[in-house]
Amino acid sequence: MNDQGIEFDVVEDEKVSKALEGNDKVAIVAMTARPGVRSLIMATEWRLFCPLDKALNDKFELLIRKWMDMVFVVMIIPAEYKEKVEQVASEFKLRLVNGFPVVLGGDGSHRFPITCPDGRSFCVENVPGSAVYAKDGASLYEEESAHMDKFWAEEKQKAVAKYQ
Repeated sequence: MNDQGIEFDVVEDEKVSKALEGNDKVAIVAMTARPGVRSLIMATEWRLFCPLDKALNDKFELLIRKWMDMVFVVMIIPAEYKEKVEQVASEFKLRLVNGFPVVLGGDGSHRFPITCPDGRSFCVENVPGSAVYAKDGASLYEEESAHMDKFWAEEKQKAVAKYQ
């Protein structure tokens, strides 16, 4: 569990692939250094899979996977929640696109190494016009970092009010 109360596991490919067996779940993969991703994760869990409701929160799996010297998060959620996550993502100038991340380099292309049937894996990217295209991504990440504790407290407070 991290400082904001979000639980996660660092996992290997097989665990992620196994969690996606069946047709009722989708994978949303994002590089954690992408501005807005941490806010998306936090808002998705507290708004859609509130930790105060154990049965609901059990539908939300958050896995961490290091790949290509970068840290990625994999959110595994019921497929019927995908559109709701897309709405949350748009708030942070992000969108979900079909497929997994791909890294292109001098030694060829590398696809994120988990197995998921077509149409059930999504990658997070910034939308056109996002501040990431006008400002340095590192400075945006730092700005987001400076506000994470406050954002977490606000999301938790809203959830507590909703469940009272």
